[in-house]
Amino acid sequence: MKSKTVVLTKWHTIEKGSPNLDVDWPRYHQEVGEDCIQWLLKQERNGNAQLVVERQLSRCRLTVDFFSDSSLTQYHLMWS
Repeated sequence: MKSKTVVLTKWHTIEKGSPNLDVDWPRYHQEVGEDCIQWLLKQERNGNAQLVVERQLSRCRLTVDFFSDSSLTQYHLMWS
């Protein structure tokens, strides 16, 4: 299976030129849902998914790449 990407949340930052990115993890964990984040971290530990922070200029987003069809299906059934 090719990896499938799901966008979990998006935000803007004012740190355009900075190589560092300050991510408000508690806010995004609350926005996505703590149960969902814990499930995604378990999928990541098992090699079925990977959480990714993407950045393009001032736009950022938290995504998850799924490497397993069953994990992707389960995600959609539980949280979409």
